[in-house]
Amino acid sequence: MIDPKELMIGNYVYWDTPEKKDVFHKVVRIRNNSIQTTPISMPETLYDLLPIPLTPEILAKCGFVKETDSSTHYHVGYKLDFYANLSGEKVCLFIDGSASNVDVIHLHTLQNLVKLLTNTPLKVDL
Repeated sequence: MIDPKELMIGNYVYWDTPEKKDVFHKVVRIRNNSIQTTPISMPETLYDLLPIPLTPEILAKCGFVKETDSSTHYHVGYKLDFYANLSGEKVCLFIDGSASNVDVIHLHTLQNLVKLLTNTPLKVDL
């Protein structure tokens, strides 16, 4: 379940229904506590949304490239450099070589961070 306040236009989610669980849905409209996606789908409640967990496959679809000789370290550059260390169920994100880091678990959170920090949407090829 995702708190709808966490979503931005362009985020990807799942619907919590068996027939749509394997389909990525892109948020195209948020209005009056309702969300419209493509492919078109309307949940019964906003709380029927599920976050997409970050995996090596999802990171690759976001342009992250596995660093040489590493099974857990990935990199992608925008206006800042983003380094991801996949550890268990979370990604530890290092931004522009900073010693500070952010733990990210879901795709929509990664999308929001990149957008807020660079004013550029994260390219996701799902």
